[in-house]
Amino acid sequence: MTPKISFLNPQDAFNLNKLMEADVFVMDAQQCFFLRACIREIRSHSQRRIALAPVFLYNAKEIHDPFIRNLTDGIIFSVNKLETLYDKSKQIHDRIKHLSLSTPLSFNEQILKRTTDYMYTRNAETISPHIDPTSALGYTWPEMSVHFGQGEEPKVLEALDFAATNGFFSESFVDKIHLCNCCGSALLHLHEVCPSCNSRDVEMEDLVHHFPCAYVGPFSDFVRGDADDLNCPKCSKKLRHIGVDHDKPSVICHCNSCNKNFQDAFAVVTCLYCKKQTEMEYLAARNIFIYTITQKGKAAAISEAYNTTNHVVERISSFEVYQTFLSDRLDKVKNELKTNSTLVLIRLHGMEGVYNRIGRSNQEQVVSEITGIIRTYVRSTDMIAVENTVAIHICLNDYENGEVTMLLEKLLPGLSELLKANFSKPDISLTGNHIKLSPEADIKKTLLELNDNGYAIYS
Repeated sequence: MTPKISFLNPQDAFNLNKLMEADVFVMDAQQCFFLRACIREIRSHSQRRIALAPVFLYNAKEIHDPFIRNLTDGIIFSVNKLETLYDKSKQIHDRIKHLSLSTPLSFNEQILKRTTDYMYTRNAETISPHIDPTSALGYTWPEMSVHFGQGEEPKVLEALDFAATNGFFSESFVDKIHLCNCCGSALLHLHEVCPSCNSRDVEMEDLVHHFPCAYVGPFSDFVRGDADDLNCPKCSKKLRHIGVDHDKPSVICHCNSCNKNFQDAFAVVTCLYCKKQTEMEYLAARNIFIYTITQKGKAAAISEAYNTTNHVVERISSFEVYQTFLSDRLDKVKNELKTNSTLVLIRLHGMEGVYNRIGRSNQEQVVSEITGIIRTYVRSTDMIAVENTVAIHICLNDYENGEVTMLLEKLLPGLSELLKANFSKPDISLTGNHIKLSPEADIKKTLLELNDNGYAIYS
């Protein structure tokens, strides 16, 4: 059967009805902006038959834009020779029929399925990063990036990490970039500032060392009228040849704002996206990979294997999952005589300044390490949850009288000292409170009571 072909061109703009009716799209390639907009609309469409439909170009000699090249299926050189695209279109539609109809649960699973569905229907093995000045990352993986809007590019990395971690993709190193620790953007501006006043109005000039008299000073000290005529300000001798009677061992910086001289300027980075200024050492380093679909990824495209969500409760969880866990735990406390649970709330004071300095990505790592330390003190059956970056909840299960207090007296001072030592912040302190979960308890009210009660302070 001959496929129904829809022609898209800038003159008749974008026609939604054409999307709904067509089996194949043929697009005028004269305007790159129009192409990108149409391709994004098609490939990110919620209906799979549209998102995976064959797309061909005409009025095109060579496509340099990887976003367009990777998300289209070829070029026809005349609209009078449409039969040349029939075979390839049929191959794509035949492979679409093999795809699983399952609907993944999580967002990353959904993005992964849409990506591998496209790869399967095109018999593609890899998705590669391409330099893209329009992306906040500076890179794009067209097959996956098309599902994210402008400003959402850092989420592409999360989806790719998810795919690799769960064995659907394997990784091959390409590059390493540095990202803003707040918004994840790679659009960074590096500048040198004065270490005294933080001004950017800094000038650099060479230091000159005059051998005969051992005078060392900035280049400007040696200039007398003509810049080519250099004389030592100490002994007045004319400088002749570098390496013979003088050299330039280093540079010196001068701040025009506070008028101070210094050897090394302080390098800082300003994110062009969120405008946050960050010290170089706190930028988030990120490896850029080529991703190759694995056998598991290929199998998942045509099976029900995408649901990677672990429905067994994780032992370090979100606060929402924690509340669900507590409801289940309350049922056990009501129905089982020897079962008991104690709810603990630990607050981290003085960490807000630390988090603001190190950025979001490093902040998440610190919280993860803190919960990891807490995990070493409690039992495997206990639940840990993070309400926010300064509030950590623990559900301690089946502890004897006095054991909870002993645990907190051991955990909190040690953790407090560790945080102060690592971040050089003497004002960091921890507070902790605990309350036993009664059979008649209301979970929300109990958590509020836990939050309002007095705390033991470990500074």
